[in-house]
Amino acid sequence: MRKIIITHLLLLLLAAALVIVIVNQTDVTIINDGDLLSVSCGWPFEFVTNDQSWRNPSLPWKTSCIGGEWGDNLTIIWSALIIDIVVIYIGLALMWLLYWFEKNRVVHNKQ
Repeated sequence: MRKIIITHLLLLLLAAALVIVIVNQTDVTIINDGDLLSVSCGWPFEFVTNDQSWRNPSLPWKTSCIGGEWGDNLTIIWSALIIDIVVIYIGLALMWLLYWFEKNRVVHNKQ
């Protein structure tokens, strides 16, 4: 029982890390000045909104949602972040369950 709880906690931590890494590595292309008001990203649901309207870049401009400067007005939608983590966790847990079933099937076939 303890091993199962630890496994699921590790899968949950991995899901949270994957969501943060995906957002951090996603580039957003700004095409017009209106896009600077609300730079949104997140996967599968957008949970980070960054107001970069104070900048005056040459357009089109490529930026990161989280990798801005300290003056950026960053908003996090916590419910969408939690849903993202849960969706990734469910996917990881299903893959782990399929691996576990396959591993036990091979062991039983050898006996």
